[in-house]
Amino acid sequence: MEYPTSQSKVDGTFINYVKVGCGPPIVFIHGWSNNWQGWAPIIPFLKERFTLYLVDLPGFGDSGNLPAYSIEITADTIAEFIKIEKIVPEAVVGISMGTFVVGELGIRHPEASKRIILTSPILKGSKQRFLSKDVLYNLKFLNASRFTKGLLKSIMSRPVTAHYLSRYLMMYHYDKKVVDECGVIGKAKMRIDAFIQMGISACHIVPTQMVTSIPVKTLLIVGDKDKLASISYIKKELLPQNKQLSLTIVADAGHAAPWEKPEEISNAIKQFITLN
Repeated sequence: MEYPTSQSKVDGTFINYVKVGCGPPIVFIHGWSNNWQGWAPIIPFLKERFTLYLVDLPGFGDSGNLPAYSIEITADTIAEFIKIEKIVPEAVVGISMGTFVVGELGIRHPEASKRIILTSPILKGSKQRFLSKDVLYNLKFLNASRFTKGLLKSIMSRPVTAHYLSRYLMMYHYDKKVVDECGVIGKAKMRIDAFIQMGISACHIVPTQMVTSIPVKTLLIVGDKDKLASISYIKKELLPQNKQLSLTIVADAGHAAPWEKPEEISNAIKQFITLN
């Protein structure tokens, strides 16, 4: 997992990223409490065919900070990053909370990428949001003071938190080594203001409305054991609403599908780009 990093300055903020591989470019956006290393397992399966740009979002990993954070601001920042680096992506790929950023990128900047790929999107029903009302309320409470934000940061930064969430929410087949390599460092490096504000911002977006509004070809990649998505709902309610949408189901994978089934995720990405 030792890959050299680079930095690009976007509106005064440094964006950290890994560039690896050769061939047409693909941009990858990580999830809510991670950094570029969350995508590390797929690199060996794609780098011989594509140039991969694995980005740390502002406020996460080794990227710089913003005065304020939201899904829309972050989507605009990624669009500007793509423009500044003169990337013409075959696809921009997001996972979990990153699917909100990538989805909004597709809506707000359809020229930024030929295709959108949403891995492990939060899609379980028409009224579902990123977080439950109770979790959102607690997040707002924790955002109220420096002390409570520090407390949340302390909890989220601990390796035990990454392992607990992976075992009981993210992964169908828990793997301690994978979590150590792909899920611990990102939590330690994230800024708590970015974490909280991005979570609150995501709750103002209705995932189903976002997905059905993306005007470019979009692939949904969903693990069949993902606790945050309903494959039957996607098939019956979402795919008929937008002919640009398609679905790939990954067997025996949970919400952290790229950690559990990196080759299958990579094959789905390759096939989507090749056929579309």
